[in-house]
Amino acid sequence: MSDSIVVRLKPGLSRDNADNAGTLCWAWPERTRRVFRDVFVENYESIRSSREALSGPGVTVTVIGPSGFEGTAAISAKPNAINALTIGRHSYAHLFLSGEMLMSLRQSAVILYPLVAGDRVRFRVLDLRAASPFEDERGNRVAALEANGPVFLHAGAYSIFVFPRGPDSAPWSGSPERVWDDLPERVYLEEHGFERAEEHFRGRSAGRRRSEETLALSLPGPSMEHERLVQEGEPARGRLVVRSAEGEMALELGCAAATRGVLLGRYGRCDGSRFAVLSGSAISRVHALVIEIAGSLYAVDAGSKNGLWLRGARVPLAGLRPGMPVTLARTVATLEWSFLH
Repeated sequence: MSDSIVVRLKPGLSRDNADNAGTLCWAWPERTRRVFRDVFVENYESIRSSREALSGPGVTVTVIGPSGFEGTAAISAKPNAINALTIGRHSYAHLFLSGEMLMSLRQSAVILYPLVAGDRVRFRVLDLRAASPFEDERGNRVAALEANGPVFLHAGAYSIFVFPRGPDSAPWSGSPERVWDDLPERVYLEEHGFERAEEHFRGRSAGRRRSEETLALSLPGPSMEHERLVQEGEPARGRLVVRSAEGEMALELGCAAATRGVLLGRYGRCDGSRFAVLSGSAISRVHALVIEIAGSLYAVDAGSKNGLWLRGARVPLAGLRPGMPVTLARTVATLEWSFLH
């Protein structure tokens, strides 16, 4: 585990006893903001203590199940690089949640943007093509949600509370009902059009932007290879070449696909899984996410057993740069990135 990620799990839960079997899938009824409020109030002390445990800028993710607290993770924001954690029912996920069979083994990733002085902490919650996707407080299913303030999600029977914290964030005080009522209003930018979303996040929009609002944007999730990784008329962003003893494949990525992300692994929900190159048993079913954040391309460990490796050391994530290969499962496969323009 990275020392910039601190995890606390449900008392008595052991990763050694994890059941990493398959995932169930069925529909659940619509839930509303009122449900999140009730869960927040009933579990206020667990959620509050999780948030207060984060000493600097970053994000806390707290998961509440039908029987109460299930786990929490605090992830620190870094000034010059992203940071990321994984959530899932697999014992190698950072935030290991074993009790909900609707939760995929590798359900999601939370990625923090590089910390910018004077800006709020910004993050993306990204569904890793799980069997049962997230549902937001509006009752909408979402593949990715980007925000700079508190957001609330459902995954199976779990309620997930994501709270960013800046360098000057004050501790919560008062009753849980009052704290909830004082939380910033969520403004979903896609309801007002995608075109100026980035301007809103960076505070450059012509319209009013109140500091007490949470700006949130629902986005498409990782691209599938059959969806065209380079759109018609779009120049290719670059080429990702994957090599192993089983063969080689090259994926050309356009800007949209790079921003959405692509998944690498040996299961059918991953890009290029129809090729043999990532079919070895040392490669996890969902091994790595390749994604562009804040103008830089990264490979992120998706909670794999054998990890990502850079210069002989295991790393939770790595920047992809020309001439600097990243290795999957120590020596099994390599990723190499090159720009095409």
